[in-house]
Amino acid sequence: MKTRLGRLLTAAAAALVMAVSPFAGVKTSAAFTYTAINGTTTTFNKYLVLDDSAQVPNVTFGFTIAAGDEVPSSNGTMAVLPGIVVKNGDVVTAPKVSSVTFAAGNDTVSYTDWNDDTKTFKTSDASAKQMNGTDVLTANKKYAKQTAEVDFSGVTFSEPGIYRYVVSETAGSAKGISYTTDKLVIDVYVTDYVDTTDDNKHKLQIAKVNDKAPYVISRITSSSTPSEIPTGTDLGSGDNYKNGVEKATGLTNTYTTHNLVVGKAVSGNQASRDKYFALTVKVENLNAGDKFNVSLENDNNNDTVDGNADGTSGINPATKDANQNKENAQLITVANDATSFEKTYYLQHGQYIAIRGLPDGAKYTVTEDAEDYKSTEKIADTLSTLDWDPEHNGNDAFDDDTSSNNMTKDIYTGYTNTRNGTVPTGIVLSVVPAVIIFALALAALIVIAVRRKRAE
Repeated sequence: MKTRLGRLLTAAAAALVMAVSPFAGVKTSAAFTYTAINGTTTTFNKYLVLDDSAQVPNVTFGFTIAAGDEVPSSNGTMAVLPGIVVKNGDVVTAPKVSSVTFAAGNDTVSYTDWNDDTKTFKTSDASAKQMNGTDVLTANKKYAKQTAEVDFSGVTFSEPGIYRYVVSETAGSAKGISYTTDKLVIDVYVTDYVDTTDDNKHKLQIAKVNDKAPYVISRITSSSTPSEIPTGTDLGSGDNYKNGVEKATGLTNTYTTHNLVVGKAVSGNQASRDKYFALTVKVENLNAGDKFNVSLENDNNNDTVDGNADGTSGINPATKDANQNKENAQLITVANDATSFEKTYYLQHGQYIAIRGLPDGAKYTVTEDAEDYKSTEKIADTLSTLDWDPEHNGNDAFDDDTSSNNMTKDIYTGYTNTRNGTVPTGIVLSVVPAVIIFALALAALIVIAVRRKRAE
C-alpha cells in the first residue's frame, strides 16, 4: 500500500513539473509605484498703490492658503485635484505663504514712468502699469511692490495631476489700507517624465515642461470661483478666462490718503503782518513708524498740494523770543511705539504748510498760541484776497474745521488773528489843552472883576 501510494505521489509531482515547465524562464515583477516627491517654491507679487505725494506706509500683509475644490474633466480639459494640505489640528503647516512688509522709503514706480507712445515703462518692471492685467496705475499715482513666497516643500505628491490651492489675504487694521477680497489660485502641475538613466524610467517631477511653468497663478474676484479657471488641454492654464478671472502676478491693495493744509491770517489796525505765530498740529489714528512729507513751498508739480512758508521763522521785534529762529519740519516721523504725532509750525500772515499723505480716517487737531490777539478758527472769506495759492488750496478761504475725528478729504484750515486799538484823533489832542487854558483865564478874570466891584 505504501509503495503504491508513493508511486502515485511521484507521478503527480512529475505531471505538475511538466505543466509549469513552459513558464520556467518568465521573470515576475511587482506592480509599478511612483516614488513620491516634495514640492518646491513659487512667488507672487503684492502691489500697494498710493498717491504720488504720499510716503509708503508701514504695513504688513499676511496670507492663508487652503486646498481648492476638485474640478472634474470636461470638454477635453484636464481635471483638477484638491491641493494636498498638511495640518496640525486646524493650523496649516504646509504649504506656507510668507508675509510681506512695506515701509517708508521703499522704492516706488510712478505713472510718469510709463511711456504711452511705446506702451512700455521706463523702468525694468514690465508689470507696472498693468498689474494683474488691469490699468490700476493712473495719473497722480505710484506703487510699491514686495514679493511673497509660497513654500510647497513640506507637501508630498505621489501621482501626476493638477493640484489646486487658494491664497487669501488676511484683513488687518492698518490705517488707510483697503484690504482686498480677491484671491489667488495656484495650480501645481505634477508630471510624469522619463528618466533614461534609470531602469524604472517613469518618475514624478515639478518642473518646467514644454516651456510652461509648473505653478500657474490666477486671480479671482469675489464674484467668481476657482472652478471657472480653465486648465486647457496642455500643461498650463488655458486662455478662455471669464470676467472676474484672469492670469495674474499678484494681489493689489490701495492706500487712501489726504492732505492737511494749515494757514495763518492777521487782521486789525494793531496787527503785525510779520509776526510769527506758533500753531501746533496733532494727528492721531496713524500707523506706527509712518512718515509724512510737509510742503513749505511750491514744487512746480500741479498734481500735488503745496505750502507757502519759511523753512525757519525769522527774527523781528513783533515776534516773541520763543518763536524766533525756529525750524519748520519738512518730514514728520511717527515713533515705532506710537500712533500719533504732534508738531509745531511758525507762520506769518498769509503763510501755510501742507502735510501730505495722512491716511484716510486720521484724526487731526490744530491749536495756536494767539498771544494778545483775538483768535478765530478758520480763515474768513473777507481775507480771501490774501496770497493763498489758488491752484492748489482748493478753496479761496481756509474754511474747514480746526479738528475732526475722521479725515475723509483734503482739509484747509487755520486761524485768523485780530488786533485792533482805538486811536484818538489829532483834533482832540490839539484843542483840549487850549480850552482848559482859556477856561482858567476866564475864571481868573471873573474873580478879579468881582473883587473890584466889591471894593468900589
